[in-house]
Amino acid sequence: MKEQFFTNQKQVDDLITKCAAVNNISVERMMIKSRKREIVSSRQLAMYYLCKHTKMTLAQIGGLLGGKDHATVTHAEKTITSLLETDAQTKSKARDIENFISVLLSGDQNHENEQEEKPLPVIEYQSMKTVRQIRDSKLYKSLSEERMTKIRILEQQLYEQDKRIKILESNIVAAEAQARLFKRKMEYAQMPSRILAGE
Repeated sequence: MKEQFFTNQKQVDDLITKCAAVNNISVERMMIKSRKREIVSSRQLAMYYLCKHTKMTLAQIGGLLGGKDHATVTHAEKTITSLLETDAQTKSKARDIENFISVLLSGDQNHENEQEEKPLPVIEYQSMKTVRQIRDSKLYKSLSEERMTKIRILEQQLYEQDKRIKILESNIVAAEAQARLFKRKMEYAQMPSRILAGE
């Protein structure tokens, strides 16, 4: 059977959404930096099928899926290939995804003969955006809000720690002053009584 590629960004987005759905997570969760099994599994499945059904480079695929590098994509391909031979759960998810891909590609199959001599276009994917463009995206904003919440919590914790440090520093200063005073008292106590009397 002739290998087919996705021909538009919507198909790519739909595949990524499907790979998240097979593990009952959102696309936004799939993009965050995490080693949770369901997140890693969804990401690896998406990488595997994007390698099979797009003309994107490994770097582009990694960039699209949470800013990963090409080595991560290569590792994902090998992992899923191995799991498809040994793991029943992965096989079941893969069948579900492959059925979904068949539906996505069915429109292209209907026109296969008409386009046989015409090469499929290489899609200009949006994975290699500038930092500013990424910041403007909905995905970045949703991740940014989550991150900002964590940052605010950390700032509050740092503020409280800073207060505790200042209290400790103040206590240390007071203790040092008391130690100096005690030292002077001890020195005076050791002086001969006639000196203390002014003789």
